[in-house]
Amino acid sequence: MGVIIDMKEQVLIPTGEYAIKVLAIAQETGAFGEQLKWQVELTNGDFAGQTLLAWTSLSDSVKSKLAKWSAALGIPLEAGMRFNTDDLIGLTANATILIRTKDDGSEFNKVEDLKLARKSTGYVHSLVCEGCEGRIAGYAITGGRTYTAQQVADNSSRVFGRRLCQRCSLAAKEAQEAAKALEADEPEFTDPFAAE
Repeated sequence: MGVIIDMKEQVLIPTGEYAIKVLAIAQETGAFGEQLKWQVELTNGDFAGQTLLAWTSLSDSVKSKLAKWSAALGIPLEAGMRFNTDDLIGLTANATILIRTKDDGSEFNKVEDLKLARKSTGYVHSLVCEGCEGRIAGYAITGGRTYTAQQVADNSSRVFGRRLCQRCSLAAKEAQEAAKALEADEPEFTDPFAAE
């Protein structure tokens, strides 16, 4: 059976700085050997929802492009630290996006660099989520207030009795709300033998 592909027109994003979110990072063999292929999504403006690909090497140097981009996403890498690229999924930064020209004259977008977003994620390496065992990052809520990773951990510990990251806290909250909804749908039990 054949593969069905919905063809789309390429949309060139004008050169500039854009807010992005990391959707995926995968190891691939390319023209320059083993590399990490990043998929990022623009999160605001006229091009929100557009995705771009970018590449970094697998270098373990703290001076590498990978280390620089990781720091821009709120996770500074240090010598001797074990690092999982999955920790970067869902994090945000500001990306410098350029328009480049190929040898055949066609144009394409290139993610030139990542910079720390104006609202820092407040990342703390020592705080580990007791739900997914990932590191806990801070986050900004409506109104623009940014909470540090320590505040996220303390709040989830107070509300749920466990130190949780934002993702696991949201899942725990949804589970609580679903349980309450089920309880509300159950008819009140009346004991037919109770004294009137």
